[in-house]
Amino acid sequence: LPFQSDRDSRHNYRTTEQAQMYRNREESRDAFLRILRLFQDLRGKLGASEAGQMESLESASRGMLAKLFPTNLWWFAEFVCDLLLQIGLVPLEETDKEVLKKIN
Repeated sequence: LPFQSDRDSRHNYRTTEQAQMYRNREESRDAFLRILRLFQDLRGKLGASEAGQMESLESASRGMLAKLFPTNLWWFAEFVCDLLLQIGLVPLEETDKEVLKKIN
C-alpha cells in the first residue's frame, strides 16, 4: 500500500500511548500480511498437512485480531479495504506473469 504520512509516519505518534498504538498497528499489519501470504501459498492445495496448516492460520488470525487494540479496529478495517482494492485493481496479466514466474 502507498505510504500516507498522516497515517503511516511514526512521527505523528508522540505520546507513549500513541507510540503503543502505532506499534500495535505495525505488528498487526505485519502479522496479517504474513498470514495472507501463507494462505495464498496454501490456497488450492488439498492434503492433510495443508488442512492442518489452514487450522493453524485460523488460529493465528484469531490471535492477531485478539491482540489488535480496540482503538485500531477502524484503522485495520480501512487497511483491509485498501488492500482489497489494491489487489482488485491489479491487471490480470500481471497476476498471470507472477504465476508463471513461480512455475519457472
